Amino acid sequence: MEKQNLVIVHTGNGKGKTTAALGLVWRSLGHGSRCAVVQFVKQHPERFGEYQFARSQGVVWETFGDGFVREYADHAASRKKALEGWEYVRRAVEQSQFDLLVLDEFTYPLQQRWLDEAEVLEWFRLHRGILPHLVITGRGASVQLIEAADIVTEMKEVKHCFSLQGTAAQRGIEY
Repeated sequence: MEKQNLVIVHTGNGKGKTTAALGLVWRSLGHGSRCAVVQFVKQHPERFGEYQFARSQGVVWETFGDGFVREYADHAASRKKALEGWEYVRRAVEQSQFDLLVLDEFTYPLQQRWLDEAEVLEWFRLHRGILPHLVITGRGASVQLIEAADIVTEMKEVKHCFSLQGTAAQRGIEY
């Protein structure tokens, strides 16, 4: 059987989308793969344990976000960062820099229309032969993104202490 690089989507309202994607990074590293994480919304990754560990293992980690979008946010600045991130991804793919590439929180720039989803999906289709394994995370993946993917997992929140008890984020669990 011929190897095919896959497009994998982790979506849904539950926890674990980025964590599942990073599990694939760790597994791929174990096989000697070149891996990268490109974050599209989150900022200041240096405070996150997963970032610290990934960097220690040679994972390239780039951030093109200014935090989760609020109604009062500067959407022009967020759009500019998303476009910079998308350009980084396209260059990395065209230069075959990675075997596995995580596009963390990538559904948000598509939902906000900072990136044209039809153009992104067409670019993926046209570059399918050179794409690395591609993992896309974020809530609310569109029908079109789901149809373009090879594997889709939806994380469903059943219970979370944040909403039930107002529990603070726990080091080593949430970050």
